[in-house]
Amino acid sequence: MINAFYSGVAGSKSYQTSLNVTANNIANVNTAGYQSQQTNFADLIYTGIAPTTGEDPAISFGSGTKVASVATNLKPGAFTPTGRRYDYMIEGDGYFAVMDSGGNTYYTKNGNFHLDATGAYLLTANGERVLDANLSPLDLSAARAETDFADTAGAEDRISQAELPGVFAFTNPAALTREGNGLLSATGALRKAEADSSSKVISGALEGSNVDIAQDLSDLLVAQRGFEFSAKVIQTADELENIANNLRP
Repeated sequence: MINAFYSGVAGSKSYQTSLNVTANNIANVNTAGYQSQQTNFADLIYTGIAPTTGEDPAISFGSGTKVASVATNLKPGAFTPTGRRYDYMIEGDGYFAVMDSGGNTYYTKNGNFHLDATGAYLLTANGERVLDANLSPLDLSAARAETDFADTAGAEDRISQAELPGVFAFTNPAALTREGNGLLSATGALRKAEADSSSKVISGALEGSNVDIAQDLSDLLVAQRGFEFSAKVIQTADELENIANNLRP
């Protein structure tokens, strides 16, 4: 019965994580540049309870399940034309780089930028400065003098190549750490970002979320039922424990 408690608790915790991840995906279905996540499960240790036949026990029981990983879906989102001059979309696997007021560098797929009060620098919706290919704040006052025009997607004005933000790539982008507000950080063993020459930046468009709403709604139902069953295991184990405690010799 004690093992039943452990299995039920492990299952409840795992399915709660799955519910949180899936709910976050659904909440960000319309967030530009959002990359969805998926919960992967793994079995906990098995214990043999019958004589071994060959290499494995004839009968064994498990100890529940755990969350093995929360994987990021790196599939590109939908092309969404906006017509705004400083909306940018990356055609490829790269990321934009931004810097907060404390000098910390983050990466994002969300290219919904706007000019600061001086009209010289681009900012994110949360106020981080957009960086160029040298990881320095993109200076538009000098860039506008360029005449090498970039591709646009319905933007009202032509835009020069020098006005485009820098794009950076990672050997393992799935290892980027999520920091909230669509920002990612390169931490731990992840290699330093490198300028991405294979990706193309388009002005006047945004990359939409890559959330598959039908799949996530299905995953949500599975996680809800799994959580309910795990809670039922705990309840049943508790009832059996009470019966055993009340047995008289």
